Amino acid sequence: MKKSQSIIILMLLGALVTGCDTLPSSSSTIESSSSSASSLIVSSSESSSEASSSSSSSVSSSSSLSESSSSSESVSSSSESSSSLVESSSSSSEYSSELIVSQSLTISRDTWTTLPTAYPTVESDASFSGYAFKYVYAAGFNPGVIQGKNALFYLFNVDALGTQITSIVLTLTAAHTTHAVFAGSASNPTTNEITPSVNSLVYTYDFTSSVYQYFRLFNTSLAIYISSIVINFLTSGTLPPSSSSSSSSSSSSSSSSSSSLSEDSSFSGSIGDYGYYHVDPSYTGTYYSTVSDALMGSTLLNALDDILDADAYTGFSYSGLGSVFIYTDVDPNNSANIISFYSGTSAFWPGSFSSTINREHTWPDSRGGSYVENDPHMVRPTLVADNSSRGNDFYNVSPVSYDPASLGVSKYRGIAARIIMYCAVKAQENGLKLVDLTDDSEGNLSMGKLSTLLLWNLQYEIDATEILRNNTLVSRWGHCRNPFIDDRNYGCKIWGNTNASTKSICGIA
Repeated sequence: MKKSQSIIILMLLGALVTGCDTLPSSSSTIESSSSSASSLIVSSSESSSEASSSSSSSVSSSSSLSESSSSSESVSSSSESSSSLVESSSSSSEYSSELIVSQSLTISRDTWTTLPTAYPTVESDASFSGYAFKYVYAAGFNPGVIQGKNALFYLFNVDALGTQITSIVLTLTAAHTTHAVFAGSASNPTTNEITPSVNSLVYTYDFTSSVYQYFRLFNTSLAIYISSIVINFLTSGTLPPSSSSSSSSSSSSSSSSSSSLSEDSSFSGSIGDYGYYHVDPSYTGTYYSTVSDALMGSTLLNALDDILDADAYTGFSYSGLGSVFIYTDVDPNNSANIISFYSGTSAFWPGSFSSTINREHTWPDSRGGSYVENDPHMVRPTLVADNSSRGNDFYNVSPVSYDPASLGVSKYRGIAARIIMYCAVKAQENGLKLVDLTDDSEGNLSMGKLSTLLLWNLQYEIDATEILRNNTLVSRWGHCRNPFIDDRNYGCKIWGNTNASTKSICGIA
């Protein structure tokens, strides 16, 4: 998805490691004409922490430390943007007092303050996280569903949403194509229709073609059944300058890490409340109800492993994964194509693997990936040309490792990190493990670099494609979920206490 105006959401967590093992991406350099002080982006979930949703709903990019993960990133900011970024200084561990707060507001039946019991025939008022909205012909007759009446339903915000709306993710419970979303700089816009990208029942509207603070959702025909509307937008804030650093060394490498973020009320839950940088889960169903919130480290890892082993579908085969990918990785705009991992390229799917499309072991076979090579959570369809340069390298931004963003699509850093964490839990009984190294003997069945993976997991929001895969594997095959897509906090809760670098990244004292 290309953006005519770049809104680069840059989160600086300090220098991750020394030497060549640094974190800035070559595909997303930030340029500025003035300041060299660091600017920080923090995100916050504005949705109710008490809200619940069904297991296949609620696509939320809530509460993340995020960098913009569009497939094509601009390197300079527009003068029209009211949320400008300044150039980051890789040698400084101090942050400027200016920051942009990325917020996520979720509208669902569960967050609707007063549930409509009948269709209102005139405009009615609603408030979500303190922002005023108006709507007509909406009612919640079924659990988890906002129902909009045939051709009459609309919803728009009266209060401006921050300095700019960046995206809206609309998740439906039933197929519906006759709705529209409009953008504007004043309330109740009826022009500037936004064209969505579609993944099954998930519609993602990119608002960054211009600076908009208002939107209007209008149902043009037939009844619409909405699971959630997630609005991502930017606001400005301040953060006192803060710096500290710590370092650690392992058997074959040493690293230093600057302190990540000062405790700030923009987080949904402070470090003091959780003991780590907390982000709201994107899934709030009952799948993990047997896992206590108090579990940490190996105890939590084993508890999640028990759930995954109990729910894993055993009918997948490595040779038959093509019949899975056509559902989990289909191009929503062309059902004859699938999306290639790493590049996001839409490619024709001939019905079987070929000299054009093969299978990428995100956890390399030689490092133990064979233990999970029947699992579509781990193996991804990839163009041969996109897959040729990776080899068996660890994931990291280092010349001796492979950066999943090397083809220019930065979101694959976060996606890849969550896949690797899943494998380390799912096959931990086979010896798969994560290490905070840039390389390791293949016989150790290890993957890394752990501190980089933890950073990417926090830095890159959950992508709609990840949620689609999670839900499709459950609904179609009854396969287990990837816990790290559902709740990114599991990463820091399991591995955050490994060393000084991981502690700093996760905000653990």
